[in-house]
Amino acid sequence: EYFLAVGPGITRALNHRPTTLQRFVDGVEGDFFYQKRAPKNLPEWIPTARIAFPSGRPADELCPTELAAVIWAANLGTLTFHPWPVRAGDTDHPDELRIDLDPQPGTDYADAVTAAHELRSVLEDHGVRGWPKTSGGRG
Repeated sequence: EYFLAVGPGITRALNHRPTTLQRFVDGVEGDFFYQKRAPKNLPEWIPTARIAFPSGRPADELCPTELAAVIWAANLGTLTFHPWPVRAGDTDHPDELRIDLDPQPGTDYADAVTAAHELRSVLEDHGVRGWPKTSGGRG
């Protein structure tokens, strides 16, 4: 039900972006793993994008374009989707810049908020609009 509720937002965020799946096959309290490569049983209607890693090894990553693809991955235990800052058609040229402001050792949430306000000012000085996003991981 969660992914149905956030459907428009998550499909907008993932749309045509190669996406790494964070899978919790034993439930949210269990161990998890990151799956870069599209599962072997991927339905034909879910597109993929070929990613070339610095090692030279490629991977075909899931590229959700509709909510049904998100629901399909959720049925595999995917709770978190990690989209790349590129589109499937042009994986060598990012169209987003993501700056992670999670609190680090020796800092807290208030420090991250202060950093976010400073970052917003810097972006505005350069004519760039920022879009805050929370992950729920650490802040």
